[in-house]
Amino acid sequence: MINKRQYTRVTIKSVGEFISIDDNRRFKAYVGGISRGGLEIYSHDLVQPTGRLKISLSFLDRHGKPTVEELTGQVRWSAPFQGAYIAGIQFDDLVDRDKTPALADYIQNAERYFA
Repeated sequence: MINKRQYTRVTIKSVGEFISIDDNRRFKAYVGGISRGGLEIYSHDLVQPTGRLKISLSFLDRHGKPTVEELTGQVRWSAPFQGAYIAGIQFDDLVDRDKTPALADYIQNAERYFA
């Protein structure tokens, strides 16, 4: 299998609340991994490929403090998995210190362990 990722994926303790921009449907999902460019989610709700999403990401920052940051993105792929769904979401903008400072700090710190 060829790895097409541009950015290092790291683990994160996170749950996301998602709103479909296309039909305003809301759902929650667990985040399996995250990078500066996107994330992988596991959901009991069907995630439509190519769907556009608003994302409210709740996570523990690198100091263990509960934090929430807002992002937007597009579903790049989706598949059934063990009675649920798994999907890959590409962010509209790369995670950076200006828009999502706590998330950027978390990812930068975690990337050190994978470099």
